[in-house]
Amino acid sequence: EITLSIRRGFLSVPAEGWGGVPLDTIITNFAEHTHEHPIVRKYHLKWKVTTIVIRLMFLLSTGTSRGYNQWTGTTNPIKRGYHILNKSTAAMPYLNRPYKSKSWLRHLF
Repeated sequence: EITLSIRRGFLSVPAEGWGGVPLDTIITNFAEHTHEHPIVRKYHLKWKVTTIVIRLMFLLSTGTSRGYNQWTGTTNPIKRGYHILNKSTAAMPYLNRPYKSKSWLRHLF
C-alpha cells in the first residue's frame, strides 16, 4: 500500500527520454532559437505550443495527458515552474492502480 500526501497535486515526468537523453534537455531545447518575435513573446505562444505537444505525447504513449502515466494526483492548470515534479515513474503503477482500473482506457495501456 502506498500513501502519498499532496496538497495541490504533482506532475509525473520521466527522468530520461529517447535514447537515454534527459527529458528536461529535450523539452527545454525544443524550438529554442536566438530570435523570438514580439507577438510570440507577448502571448507566450512557444510555451503554449510546447505544452500541447508534450501533453499529446503523454496521451499517445500512456493514455493520459495529465502527466507521464499519471492517473491520480494531477494538478490543474499545468504551468511551467509551479509544480512538484515526480521523476520516479516506477512508483506510478502503484499510485494509479485504484484509479486506472476504473477507466475504459486500462485495456489499451
